[in-house]
Amino acid sequence: MSRIALIGHSRGAEGIATAAAFNKMSAYPEDATQKFDYGYDIRSLIAIAGTDGLYKPAGKPLVLEDVNYLALHGAHDMDVSSFRTASQFHRIRFTEDTDYFKSSVYIYGANHGQFNTEWGRHDSIGLSNNVFNMAQLMPEEDQLEAAKVLISSFLDATLKEEHELRGVFQDLGYARDWLPDTMYISNYWDSNTTLIGNFEEDADPGTTTLPGGKFAGENLTLWSEEKVNMKFSPDLYSAVQLGWDSSTKGIARFTVQLEDADLTAGENTAIVFSLADSRLDIAMDGEEALVDLTIAVKDRQDNEAVMLLSSQSYLLPMLEGNILKLPFTSLNPTKEPVFQNYSIAMSDLQKNNPVFEPAKLKEISFVFDQTQAGSVYLKDIGIRNDEL
Repeated sequence: MSRIALIGHSRGAEGIATAAAFNKMSAYPEDATQKFDYGYDIRSLIAIAGTDGLYKPAGKPLVLEDVNYLALHGAHDMDVSSFRTASQFHRIRFTEDTDYFKSSVYIYGANHGQFNTEWGRHDSIGLSNNVFNMAQLMPEEDQLEAAKVLISSFLDATLKEEHELRGVFQDLGYARDWLPDTMYISNYWDSNTTLIGNFEEDADPGTTTLPGGKFAGENLTLWSEEKVNMKFSPDLYSAVQLGWDSSTKGIARFTVQLEDADLTAGENTAIVFSLADSRLDIAMDGEEALVDLTIAVKDRQDNEAVMLLSSQSYLLPMLEGNILKLPFTSLNPTKEPVFQNYSIAMSDLQKNNPVFEPAKLKEISFVFDQTQAGSVYLKDIGIRNDEL
């Protein structure tokens, strides 16, 4: 009982988060006369096609601390049709000197029910199933296989401490030979990462979460800190939305200035961040679907090293799930932004410019010089110590 994981599907995915919260509380939030005394060693939570916000302890969004978390969701979910547990993902917090991680995986072609062997391809009941477009769904055996690979890797990484399996969630390419062939968008964060900016701290667009840092923009057509717009409403977490058009304003950039921040970086660390395409009008297979840009860093002597985002992977457009048949297609939103994590190793940047000194990092810039025009959400910029 010293290595416990809770797994929940649909409303159960929210239920396990509530259970993990109650596990550490002294009493029931709505009636403190009902005392709690649990204290089980719950290390990991797996939320499958989950809800969020149906229950709020004392009317507050549920924040969890120091627990591993995995959220799986399908782009073609016909029950929980928006990626609700992305919000819970962003409300997982880690304290210093701990060893936890969180990950989310969004799967094209996956529905609500095929993550188990009982619910099947129909996510509703009765005649309402007739309006749903089942043709886009992945085969049930493929969806089950994706769940097996991701869930077993997560459990082995967090309960058996097989740390090499964290690589599956840092970069799904690690598991390419194990996962069924479809499109995946994954996000990752761990407790070995120093947060520079998550755009949650205040209303000033020029300040970073890390004290002493600053944000600066140049030639941007859009710069706005805001709640992320999901299918039906803004979600509970914030990001910065950045837009550019080099044909009218020149090359745009968004810069994190760190000269006055207390930050430790070196050759064995990596710059990490999450991006999501925020363009609703771009088709998945259009010429401008994939976004590329340049990551540029400077040290205190203004030595600059650069790397293309596409050296890791292009930024995918919003995955479109047309879950309703004609003539009902216009009744439901078909896409929403989902964040993809990136990790740019300092050692790779130094290979591109050997005189660049990671220990004297002064600036990180996102330079929009590879795709002529577009807009993205940027969130969770940090420095990860990959030695830990």
